[in-house]
Amino acid sequence: MLTAASSPVSSGAVLGRRAVRCVGDRRDEKLSNTEACGNSSKGCHSGRLRRFLERMYCWGLLGLGETLDVLYPQKVNLEGVTCVSAGHRHAAAIVGGGDVFVWGRGFSGQLGLGTNKSHFTPQPLSFPMPVKALSCGGSHSLFITEDGRLYATGRGKEGQLGTGSQESVLSPVEVQMPEGSGRVKAAECGKDFSVIATESGQVFTFGSDDYGQLGLGQFARYAMTPKEVAVLAGKNVRSIAAGDYHAAAVTSDGKLYTWGYGRSGQLGNGNTVDVSLPVLVRELQNLRVQSVACGCDHTVAVIDRGLKEQLMLISSQVLESGEVFVMGRGREGQLGRGDIVESPAVYRSVPLQVQQVACGTSHTLARGVRT
Repeated sequence: MLTAASSPVSSGAVLGRRAVRCVGDRRDEKLSNTEACGNSSKGCHSGRLRRFLERMYCWGLLGLGETLDVLYPQKVNLEGVTCVSAGHRHAAAIVGGGDVFVWGRGFSGQLGLGTNKSHFTPQPLSFPMPVKALSCGGSHSLFITEDGRLYATGRGKEGQLGTGSQESVLSPVEVQMPEGSGRVKAAECGKDFSVIATESGQVFTFGSDDYGQLGLGQFARYAMTPKEVAVLAGKNVRSIAAGDYHAAAVTSDGKLYTWGYGRSGQLGNGNTVDVSLPVLVRELQNLRVQSVACGCDHTVAVIDRGLKEQLMLISSQVLESGEVFVMGRGREGQLGRGDIVESPAVYRSVPLQVQQVACGTSHTLARGVRT
């Protein structure tokens, strides 16, 4: 598995031997012309691209020891990287058997180093046991240790840390999950909210709910502690994703649900309104969704067709096998249709057996095997 990181001002990738293609905004040269590249510019999504060559490259303002802009990939001084995530102006990586390194802006404590100082090279961050997953958001970070415990650090004003307080914290603190929820298996940071999935298939959210992004059925101001998303109870969610202000979940039977901010059509439900409860993406209900990724204002799903998986951008309509219609913000070309508009249109399948996707604010990344 490959891992991509995303940020409005920087990008990162763990490079591999398989082809990686990206589409989207080139105004700031965020997308490299290399065959394998990382996705840039989102600030809320942490992809899960695992290692191949075990070397990580960044372009932008991350991890190189200086504050100059870099337009082409440069190697970050980390080896054995297995996972990397980038927030708005900070990043984190897992190396080796679960060690964590962080760098970037630390004004809100999002680096977890005990201060609000920024660091321009990777700094080690200690945990009581190895970390298996992490995610960086607007100004907060989440970490999951091997025993399924969840830790949070950074800005807490909107409740995105799940600690029950609006206070920011400078070092990781354990998030107390509801009794009976079991071990945490996945965590995704939005800009100012968080989405959690447990090994039992439950989904919990906390943080800002201005656009219904918590999926709790109300446009409340905040949720300060983890709240179960009741609509998804019993559906055995296997993967989750978070954009700036919307979220998505894939169930074990391959159904895709979306909720939150929908004004760019990123929810795939045929309109542009905000939704405060998870809604089944009906245009994909007869297909089997394998995984999902959220950009700032667009959503991408990988469809499992048995031996061949196809990339599908959240669609308004799927007319027949192999035809894809795209929805969501497309002004920077992130829908990959060859234009910069947001209305639905047929999408030509990428020449890959797609295995994984990741989204940035203004572009999309797909990894797969050439066909």
